[in-house]
Amino acid sequence: MKSVGVITEYNPFHLGHAYQLRQMKEQTQADIIVVAMSGNVVQRGEFAILDKWKRAEIAVQSGADLVIELPLLASLQAADYFAYFGIQALSHFKVDIFAFGTETASTSQLQSYTEDVIEKEHLIDEAVPKLIAKGFSYAAASHMATQQVMSASSTDFNPSSSNHILAKQYLLQNLKLKHPMQALAIPRLDRDSMGKDLLSGSQVRSDWFHNNLSKDKVPTLTYNALQQNPTIRWEDYWDLLRYAVLSKTPSELHDTLHVREGIENRIIDQIKQAENFHQLTDALTSKRWTTSSIQRILLAILLNMNQSKWVRYAQAFEEAPFYRVLAFSQQGQAYLRLLKQDNISFQTKLKHNQTQAYFGNLRADQIYALNPRHNIREQNYQTLIHIKK
Repeated sequence: MKSVGVITEYNPFHLGHAYQLRQMKEQTQADIIVVAMSGNVVQRGEFAILDKWKRAEIAVQSGADLVIELPLLASLQAADYFAYFGIQALSHFKVDIFAFGTETASTSQLQSYTEDVIEKEHLIDEAVPKLIAKGFSYAAASHMATQQVMSASSTDFNPSSSNHILAKQYLLQNLKLKHPMQALAIPRLDRDSMGKDLLSGSQVRSDWFHNNLSKDKVPTLTYNALQQNPTIRWEDYWDLLRYAVLSKTPSELHDTLHVREGIENRIIDQIKQAENFHQLTDALTSKRWTTSSIQRILLAILLNMNQSKWVRYAQAFEEAPFYRVLAFSQQGQAYLRLLKQDNISFQTKLKHNQTQAYFGNLRADQIYALNPRHNIREQNYQTLIHIKK
């Protein structure tokens, strides 16, 4: 079976995602669409607005054939790690073509630019520490270093736009594979057929929580899911976060994943003064620390994820990658049978004595389900979703 895949979060699934799935099918004529999707933690350092099961279900009902869960190793880290683990996941499931969104650049333009970046990677690596020493975050320093080194490169597109930055990471990781996949850039759709602007995921979430989301702005499946299921945000966990911070000493917080440079002291100080989660993140965000990086640290604190636990988890995953299937269509089920014949490992049902390689997702799911404001169904041992279409 010919397969095309995409790395995504669907937080939540919106009209742009629906368009992308249609284009993937039309442009490749693939038999199977594989989606590598974040679980209940997304890369911005927050919990997903809808749980992973509902988001996977919507994806298959909207055209996907197989939804696999990315490890927490992807979603609780910066974009380069998200790209690395996403590409590894699609490769593990024998995907032939991987698709990604782009503002304006074509596949060939991005491919050529990325190959140029690889040739000059040593120069970029040398520039990053110097920028970090000037007070920039790693993400900002990496982006600025790339811009500086690549400034003489002639391009017909803006390499600094958000989709192009992520596309570059995908292509970098793909080119490092022993057997790289074919790449397919799909230009983002900004307006619908009536000329109305399409909402991004962040705009959908904002409009929903401000009671300003109209039915025509998102797919019907998404609107109904938002109406009928708990919709989650960081504020729900504010009291749990305060407890997680204030019950630890500075040295204990210092051992938390991503914590460095004394940020633990600022977190302790500011959480005593802040009245809500947004006040806290606003106080902690700086040139050195982006909002997303701060949120990832706070989520690591909430998950009680220290450096040693993370290292053991990462080592276990690298030794024996653990991929869980969340949902599939009949065509997806047939594809899984072929993968089993090729001895490709994956899990459809979770057992109570599961491996350390799924530890991060287990922990995240357990804390996610502790939401004090909503009754969230048990997340770890749900039966996977089989959709006939």
